Amino acid sequence: MTYEEIVKKAKEYIPTEAVEGAPEHMAVEFRIEGEGEGTFYVEISKGVVRVEPYNYYDHDCRLISSAELFFKFCEGTLDAIEAYTLGKLRVEGPADCIEKSLLFSDLVKKAVEQKKAGEAEKAATAAPAAQDKKPAPNNNKKKK
Repeated sequence: MTYEEIVKKAKEYIPTEAVEGAPEHMAVEFRIEGEGEGTFYVEISKGVVRVEPYNYYDHDCRLISSAELFFKFCEGTLDAIEAYTLGKLRVEGPADCIEKSLLFSDLVKKAVEQKKAGEAEKAATAAPAAQDKKPAPNNNKKKK
């Protein structure tokens, strides 16, 4: 997977809707190592989430991992604390960067849950409409 593909996929994975409990501003820089190596950032500003393929020099924290681990994190299938403890995720930044990375992890989990709940709600409202449609009567019966 190339760097450009990773950034594109990150934009698809990370919901851009406002996240409940998000701070006024937070910027997390991701450095992907290995295949598709490169840096991009996720910024939350006044409830709006952006993913951009650039360095963010005034970031709150920097998370360093492989692309595979990053996407597991975004899917909610990998716990950030577990990844950090196992040495699969490194955190760099000011003294409070661990705290900021945990807050960011919680926000991503909430955003993914909100996104899944919205998709489930859309599917549930679409399902009754499909059930309301009755099959057309079969008028091609053979007469005896």
